[in-house]
Order: sequence, then C-alpha cells, then structure tokens
Amino acid sequence: MIDENEDGVFEPNTLIRVRDVRWTNIGALTMPATSVITFPSTPSVFSMGHKEILPACNVNQHLVVEAKEQKEFLLRLPDAAPVNGLAPHKREHTFSSTIKLLGRAFPASIVPTTLISRYPIEFSAVTVTPILGPGEISAFNFTITNISNGEYGADCLGSIVAVIWCDSNLNIHPPTSAADNYVLTQNGCLVSVPRLASKASVNISIKFTCSMAVRACELVLMCSY
Repeated sequence: MIDENEDGVFEPNTLIRVRDVRWTNIGALTMPATSVITFPSTPSVFSMGHKEILPACNVNQHLVVEAKEQKEFLLRLPDAAPVNGLAPHKREHTFSSTIKLLGRAFPASIVPTTLISRYPIEFSAVTVTPILGPGEISAFNFTITNISNGEYGADCLGSIVAVIWCDSNLNIHPPTSAADNYVLTQNGCLVSVPRLASKASVNISIKFTCSMAVRACELVLMCSY
C-alpha cells in the first residue's frame, strides 16, 4: 500500500494505492483465466472501481498483479470528522481483497487490511494558564511535529502554517525577533514553520496579556499545510 503523496501517512480524503498484489492458488484445481480480483468499498473506504482479470493459475503457483500499465487498485479515504478537543485525528479503516469466479468469491481471497488515517503534521503538548488577572502575562505553548517520512516546508511537500484565533480579552504580544516565526492578525496570529524534517518537532510559545479578570478565554488553534 502506498499513500497518495508517498510520505508514509494516509491522510483523510486522499487515495490509497495498492500495488503488486500477490496471490497463490491453494486449491486442488487450476484456477481458470476468467477470475477477477477487486478491492470492494467498505463503510470506511471507497473503492474507485478498478478490477483486474487474472490469468490461469496452477495449484500452488504464485502470481503477482504488477504495478504497471495502470494495474494498481485505487481506494479513497473519507474526509475527517470535526476535531473534538486537542487530540490528533486518528481513525482506523479496514478493506479487503476479493477474487471471484463467475460471481462467487473464493473465501481465502478475502484478506482484510487495516490502516490508520491521520495528518502528517500534528500538535501536542498544548498548555496555557487557566486563570489570569487583569494585566497578567502568560504564554500559549504547543509543539508541532512532522510524523511523516518526508520533509515539509515552502519548497517541499507543503508549507506549515498554524492559525491562532483569540477573543478580545487576550492581546498577543508582537514578535520580538525573526525567530518567533509569527505575525499578528486582526483576531490572533499566524505561525509559519519554514522547514520541518521527517520526525522532527518545533516548540512554539506565543505570549499574550489578559486585559480583564476572566476564567476562560477562547484560543483556537488550527494547522494548514
């Protein structure tokens, strides 16, 4: 199985590419040349409908549907559900191969495969002071991690931008140096990560002042790439 952009992460609403499918005739008779292999849709994976007519296969013979001449099976993962809390998106998806002859499936050909869809860029270690008085200074801290096998950045697999919104009771401090990597916006700030290598992380800290005594202010964190 290969993900759509080959960074090792199966993202929501992207393609799964299944290549080089191997099968063995474990029966007692030769399998005729009109058998068909597919990867049907399931409740959590949508098949793009490709099928392959298999050649005859002798008893105990091993054959492969090679990844050439469009002979790859495409499936699409569903889009992600709305995020609940600060936990990264993770969802299991299961699909199976099926080989049929005259419309009847060979039971041993139904081989389930399970994968987890997630995003290549994840947030973690999100902390903020829960209670602040008027004029008190705090910081919104979080970590951005690239869990993929590829490098992300402006000239790589994609730019990383974290969007922070806050309500009118919180005043974000302007950046003091280029190393802060963020710019103020009307309702918060934008944090840009120039480059993030595979499996690497970067810690972000955004200082702000509370303009009045409150127990709760809204801070919304979103990442795009």
